[in-house]
Amino acid sequence: MPMSQHALQNTFTPLELKRICSSHFFGALPDQLLRSILSNSDRIHMSSGEVLFHKGDTVDGVYCVLSGTVKLSINQIDGREAVIEIFHEGHSFAEALAFNDATYPATASALQDSVVLRVPKPILKQSILQQPETAEAVLAGIVLHLHKLVRQIESLKTNSAQERLVQYILTATDDQQTSARLEVPFEKKILAALLGVTPETLSRLFKQLQSHGVSLEKRVITVRDRKALIKLSSEFL
Repeated sequence: MPMSQHALQNTFTPLELKRICSSHFFGALPDQLLRSILSNSDRIHMSSGEVLFHKGDTVDGVYCVLSGTVKLSINQIDGREAVIEIFHEGHSFAEALAFNDATYPATASALQDSVVLRVPKPILKQSILQQPETAEAVLAGIVLHLHKLVRQIESLKTNSAQERLVQYILTATDDQQTSARLEVPFEKKILAALLGVTPETLSRLFKQLQSHGVSLEKRVITVRDRKALIKLSSEFL
């Protein structure tokens, strides 16, 4: 058992610690620093639909999903919701905002009953200042997340809706399996908003993918032949 899990086993479950350490941000931190931070952190229990923070709120910490799913979104001028990102178990967020006097640029809310780790901003900043040699690890975690956001923006700008859907399915399924069954833990309209399309368009896209072995029933995406989907993805290039 890693040192951090041993030292904190009375506070966090082994599964929670595994998810924290799998985060691109917290997983990059030295063990000693991680222990110090987690010993002064909060566990927040959220009901489905509950808001964690609103757009414009003062940044109060960095978060990591321990269980459930959290949505980051904004309301557009026409009233429609734009889903910026969806955070699953082991995903951290708001890292880059914790080191200045920023406000949250979007609203975070639970898509299902969830448990979220919150590291208070003062605790994080104090811990980093006490161990300046860890700054490189912290920056590395932030840069990884920023690169992911840049790829998402590029996808929205340059890829077709079908390309984005295929890439979402491939990313969310095990690349070692010839077939896959993906349970989507939120409504279809949320997936549509994440992909930048309407729910009606998303339904048409799934119908188009039926000939490639992909089907959607309620919230379950079934991929009968993942290799065929990979081949389709390569044709987009």
